[in-house]
Amino acid sequence: MLERVAETLRGTGIRTRLAAAIALIVVAALVATFLAVYQGTGSNLRAQIDRDLGEDASTLIQRVAGAPERSRAALSFRAQRYINSQPSFGPSSELLVVEANGARQATNEPELLGIGHEPGESASERGSEAGEPQQIRSAPDGYSTIELQDAGQVRLLKRPLTVGNRQIGSVTVGQPLDSIHAAQSGVSRTFVLAGSLTLIAALAAGVIVAGRITKPLRRMAGIAGAVDAGELSTRMTPAGSAEVRHLAESFNHMFDRLEDAFARQRAFVSDASHELRTPLTAIRGQIEVLARARRASPAEIAATAEIVAREVERMERLVEDMLVLAQTDEGLAHDPRPLDVGRLLPAALAGLRVTDRKLGLGPLPEGTVIADGDRITQVIRNLVRNAIEHTAPGGSIRVAAAAAEGSLRISVEDDGPGIPQGHRERIFARFYRADSSRDRRSGGSGLGLAIARAIIEAHGGRIWVEDATGRGARVTFELPGFRSAPS
Repeated sequence: MLERVAETLRGTGIRTRLAAAIALIVVAALVATFLAVYQGTGSNLRAQIDRDLGEDASTLIQRVAGAPERSRAALSFRAQRYINSQPSFGPSSELLVVEANGARQATNEPELLGIGHEPGESASERGSEAGEPQQIRSAPDGYSTIELQDAGQVRLLKRPLTVGNRQIGSVTVGQPLDSIHAAQSGVSRTFVLAGSLTLIAALAAGVIVAGRITKPLRRMAGIAGAVDAGELSTRMTPAGSAEVRHLAESFNHMFDRLEDAFARQRAFVSDASHELRTPLTAIRGQIEVLARARRASPAEIAATAEIVAREVERMERLVEDMLVLAQTDEGLAHDPRPLDVGRLLPAALAGLRVTDRKLGLGPLPEGTVIADGDRITQVIRNLVRNAIEHTAPGGSIRVAAAAAEGSLRISVEDDGPGIPQGHRERIFARFYRADSSRDRRSGGSGLGLAIARAIIEAHGGRIWVEDATGRGARVTFELPGFRSAPS
């Protein structure tokens, strides 16, 4: 049963489950309180009855045993006279019995002891009560509880009756427990009524509170649905409790990144399509020229093949660059290890073909840097190629390195026209060209600096542009983890 209810609740909304949880908590609290009050009421009344019985038994013994008469008959007579002066046994009175060995029992209820019968009592009623006198007489010393037909449960206290140092009988006092049952019944009725009203109020309050708590969540679900449908500019309003505000801010941050990622993806696809269209158009044009030519000379065929090969090479380089950038979006994989700076830079420049520019290497600090050699070599070569594209034939390019507070700074400086201040941050964006007059054929793909920044940031470093010493531009990147060689 409980498993079925739990399964049903799991399929409902948070508001229903929260209201049900509040109702269950209230019911559990009411049940626990009821049991505590019910048992406490009975225990307190029983303790009070036991105290009353003890006081009455002591008074009765004092009245009977304190008489000057020493005979048992005189004690029984004196006890009966005192008992007759007390209220008769009933729901609000006590049963009093004094038994002196060999003498008549003194009691306020002779019918209970089989001494007489009530007027109008039938034979069947007398038969059903036949065993009651024996229950009272055979009650053990101390407290006990018996069941009587007319009085219900009766609490008895039996104590010995002594004269001097000799026990001559016993004293028994009893009191019905109807007051306990009546009090507990009253508690039950009160709790049923008050508990029902409390439960109804708790359910109503739970529905209201659950609605207020889950309202921001429902609003967030609606906004998330709108974003999923394509409305990426939709944002959540941070309001309500601290947890809801934090959740809304987290969602907004995620939506910002998602919108930025989609924008970058659209821009990347658009730029890549433009970049690939140029060499494909050139290749197609050359093939069409050959197709229209009835008799192409070997020189024309060789020239066409050279153009096609150059465009294919450019496409391959562009595709490789785009693959590297895709890897950076997923988390660039690199293998950092200690590298000797004195070997790293010369090896990086050795694979470059520079025919009509002057490429120089400045002094290098002695020590090691923690980095991926292949990736850093790629950065250096990208920066040198970028400098070659922005310098005229006969220009000079200089590569230098310096240590700076536990890090290594490597710079590539040229004597070209330089980079305007407003373009220095944007040149690291994908497919961006600071010089709008340069076409895609002469200006490269526009991915070299973007790749360089992605690699450097993956190493925990940074890259920036500044003016060169004379004229031109200097691109510098910084790598952490440099250790100078021991002197």
